[in-house]
Amino acid sequence: MIRQNWEFNWITNWDDIWSESFVSQWKTWLENSPSAHVFFHPALVRAWVDTYLPIRNIQPRILVAQSQSATVFLPMVLWKKNWKNAFQRVLIPVGYSDYDYHDPIIYNMAPATFRSTFWPAFREEVTRHLSCEYDCVQLSGMRENVIDEQSFIVEKEVCPCCDLGGFADCEQFINSLKKSLRGDIRRQLRRMAELGEVTYHVFSKQEEKAAFDSLGTFIEVHKDRWPNAYKAPGFHKNIVKYGLSEGLVHYSTLSIGSDIVAWHLGFIDRDRFYYYMPAHQPCYEKVSPSKVLLYHCVVDAIKRGISIFDHLRGEENYKSGWTDQVQHIYSMRLNQPALMSYLRNTFVDYIKPRLNEVVS
Repeated sequence: MIRQNWEFNWITNWDDIWSESFVSQWKTWLENSPSAHVFFHPALVRAWVDTYLPIRNIQPRILVAQSQSATVFLPMVLWKKNWKNAFQRVLIPVGYSDYDYHDPIIYNMAPATFRSTFWPAFREEVTRHLSCEYDCVQLSGMRENVIDEQSFIVEKEVCPCCDLGGFADCEQFINSLKKSLRGDIRRQLRRMAELGEVTYHVFSKQEEKAAFDSLGTFIEVHKDRWPNAYKAPGFHKNIVKYGLSEGLVHYSTLSIGSDIVAWHLGFIDRDRFYYYMPAHQPCYEKVSPSKVLLYHCVVDAIKRGISIFDHLRGEENYKSGWTDQVQHIYSMRLNQPALMSYLRNTFVDYIKPRLNEVVS
């Protein structure tokens, strides 16, 4: 009965996916979907795909599922790993660990109906009809409003955020912060002004070259601060390349005099600001440049009339002072029971980590 209600169409050719007609339809689904998020916009999907195609064996598995007048869109890839990972084959959403949300784009269907009908049908689809293609399905970054708690949930994480809708101006916002944080922001703003002229800059669509020019130092500073965080070559440049012209990328800097002391690469889509990737020059640590730049980003969001300032995945201590609510995201996994799939999954999940511990 479930299979009769849903028709699954898997698009497996990149030329078809990037065609003008399909991208136009894709944007229509996004614009009219209550579950839409910036990470499944064609521009950010293209940025991720163009980055990983040369370095990973990934094949498109773009899902368009339909039931009567409803459509569910879920861009995925089949990742065929190398010998170091036992040639494991994993069905993952586009963006994988680089993007925070992977909710399917739901068009013309109530969330409750989607949850109760789509996930059982999806599970049947990948179990019966794609079983020979993959060893496991890994879906992460699913927000509460789209999940079905009966469907292979593995774990959940917290995404702190702030509701900006009640603030008429930035002064109201800063007065809402805890006294210690409010005082520190004002103190650091004064200290910065004593060092030189303080400039907050957001790169416009016409400043792509200038954005590229500043990106190299930003990435190097970020690497030095978080040396274990993998950065695929060219990924952030592709984000700026495809996202800036679409008005999705919010790339900002904070300068003291002629020195850029902090950067933030994030996104704006509809009524949401996504605080994605900050960094600052360690030699200016005493004046908290990342904190001051974050303050400017929030003020900027309020001026633009944005409702939600989303700090995305992670419960870092600094976020608690800037947020007033959390949303949970869930990871879901489905393993293929076939013997070879079991052996590949067991090696990657259990044996390889232990071997790495022994080596290290």
